[in-house]
This record gives sequence, C-alpha cells and structure tokens, in this order.
Amino acid sequence: MNVICRCAFGIDTDMQNDINNPYLQISAAVFKIDLNELQFVRLSNLIPILACPLHYILFSIATICNKLIELIPFLGNYIQEIPNLWLINRVQDVVNL
Repeated sequence: MNVICRCAFGIDTDMQNDINNPYLQISAAVFKIDLNELQFVRLSNLIPILACPLHYILFSIATICNKLIELIPFLGNYIQEIPNLWLINRVQDVVNL
C-alpha cells in the first residue's frame, strides 16, 4: 500500500508503522464491505435495469452530502463519506494538483 500511494499518487504514507493512518483505515473499511449484503446491490442484481438509476442515486446522495459539508462545516462531524468515495475523492485531489 505504501508503494502504491507513493509511486502512483505521490502521497507519503507510513502504513506499516502508523496503524492510525487514514488511508489504511479507509482501505480496510472498503475491503470489509460485503457487496452481497448491500440492499441496493441485491436490488440491482434482482432487477438489472435498476442498476444505473441506483448508481446515480447513490452518487447524487454522496454529492449532496459533500456540498452540505462544504456549506455547513460542522456537519462533517455527523455525516461520514462512503469509504469508496472517500478514496476516490482523495485521489481526485492529488490528480487536480
């Protein structure tokens, strides 16, 4: 993980010595999620035509939450980002540099 973060994204992490590293914790949360247990995944598997609308709904909710946190910063203490989207947003921040 250290090599990927350093070489691909230019992020200096020390995940082997720092167990409280946010990238390590979020990546562990990403891999801990069982996709078959998520209701919207089950619904999209049952009715495949709903997969695209459910995808847009999920990302729209995440975007609304991010905008609310930007407008009202203290909401960041109460609204957590989905781990997958947190990683995507951090990588996007690095790409935008």
